[in-house]
Amino acid sequence: MSEPTGLPKPTKRLPHGADLASFIKEKQARGKRVFVTSRSAVITHQRCPRRRFLGYHYEGLGIVKQKLQAPLATGGYTHVGLASLLKGSSVEEACGLAVSKYTEELATRGLDLDVNEDQAMVAAEQVALTEAFIHLAHRRVIPQLLEEYELLDVEREEWFVLYEDQRMCLILEARCDGLLREKAATLVQPAFTSKGQQMVETPIAGDLYVLSWKTLAFWDRRTRLEAKTDMQGLSEAYAVELRVGEPVLGAKMIHFLKGKRKEWPEDSGRYIQGSPFVHAWMNATGPTPQFAWTYFWSSPDDVNEWGRPVNHRLGKGWKHCFIPDVMPIAEWVQMLDEGEVQKEIEQDALAKQFISPMPEPRSPDQKQRWLRQIETQEMAIASYLEQLEQVTGETLEAMLDSFFPQYSHSCNYPTECTFWHLCHTSEEVANPESLYQIRQPHHPGESLISGEDL
Repeated sequence: MSEPTGLPKPTKRLPHGADLASFIKEKQARGKRVFVTSRSAVITHQRCPRRRFLGYHYEGLGIVKQKLQAPLATGGYTHVGLASLLKGSSVEEACGLAVSKYTEELATRGLDLDVNEDQAMVAAEQVALTEAFIHLAHRRVIPQLLEEYELLDVEREEWFVLYEDQRMCLILEARCDGLLREKAATLVQPAFTSKGQQMVETPIAGDLYVLSWKTLAFWDRRTRLEAKTDMQGLSEAYAVELRVGEPVLGAKMIHFLKGKRKEWPEDSGRYIQGSPFVHAWMNATGPTPQFAWTYFWSSPDDVNEWGRPVNHRLGKGWKHCFIPDVMPIAEWVQMLDEGEVQKEIEQDALAKQFISPMPEPRSPDQKQRWLRQIETQEMAIASYLEQLEQVTGETLEAMLDSFFPQYSHSCNYPTECTFWHLCHTSEEVANPESLYQIRQPHHPGESLISGEDL
C-alpha cells in the first residue's frame, strides 16, 4: 500500500446503531483490513513517532514498562474510584475497589523508581493519595459538579469510522469519563399574549459536555491554556455527538492536584509527593497531637507596611509526618473538610487540592480541521505498518527510521521517556527488552482485532 497523498476522501463517519464487534467482523469478512486508533495513540505520535510505534504497534499491541510508573498508575486507579462513585457506589466501596486493584497490580509489577527509593513507602504513598482523591471527589468535587450538570453516561465506549475505502477501514475509539448536560435554564422575556404584553418564561435545554478527570502535579498557565488545545474536547466530543445527534461543545475538565515529587530528606535520593493528603506536619509536644496541612502560609488580610501579605511558618516542635502512619486517610480528609486543621490560617485546604475551570467550547470548524489532520495522519500510519510487515533486518530498521523517526526533544522532557532504554541502549541494562511487556488493550476494538481479552 503506497503512502496516501492529498486530502482524504469524505467518509461516512459512523454506522449509527451498529455493534462494534459485528461491524469489525463484517468488514473483515469483506476482505478489508481493519485498523483501530485512539486519542492517546494520536497524541503519542505527535510527540514522538518512535514512541507511538513502540507503545502501540511493536509486537502487535505495543509494549509498556514491566514496572508501573507511579504518575500513570495513580491517575488510572483514581479514575477507577471516580467512575465507581459516579455509578452510585458508596465512597467506601469506591475506595475499596480502587485500592484493591492498585495494590494487586503493585504486588505483581512493582513501581519504576530510582535505586535509592523505597518501594513499599512509595507504594503506600500513592495508594493513600488515590484514596484521598476519591474522598475529595465524594465530599466536594462531585456535589459541586452535580449542582451545575446532569450526569448522562459514565465511561461509555464510543467509536466512529475515521476513514474507509475499498480495502481498509480505520476506526477511532474513545471513552470519556462521563457525559454531562448543563442543567436547564429559564429565559424570561416580554411577549404579547391574549392578555397583552407579559413576561414569559421559556425553558432552555442545557449544552452537552464530556467530563474529563485529570491528575497533575500543579496548576499553572500552561495547564490552564491546555484546555484550548486538548484533544478530548474534539475526539471524545465528536464521537459522542455522532451517536446522540446533537452538538457536544467541549470538555469539562476537573484537575486533582498531586503536588510535585520532591527530595526528602535533602540529598537522600528519596522523593515524596508534595500533597497535604499524604504528607503533613504534627506537633506532639502537648497533651494531644496537633496537625498542620501546610508549613508556610500567608493571609491577604495580614499585610506589611508596603501592602504585601506577611508570610508565616510553623514554629518549633513541628515534625513531618506520613498521614497513613498516624490515622486513616478518610479521617484526615474529613478533618480537612470540616476545617479542624490549622483553623488560624482561615484557608480551605480541600479547595486548594482541585481545580474546576469553565469548559472551553470547541467550534465545528475546529473539529473539522482536526478530523482532516488526524485522518491523514492515521491513514499514513496504517500504510506504514502494512509496509513494515513485509520486511525484516536492515530494511526494517531503515524503514522504521523513515516512518517512525525518533524526536529527540521528547527523550528527557518533561521526564525521561519510557522507551529511553530501547532507543538509547543503556549501559547499565544488559538486555533493555527485558524491561518491557506487551501492553494490555485499552478499548474493545483493539482487543477484538488482537484477540486479547480486555
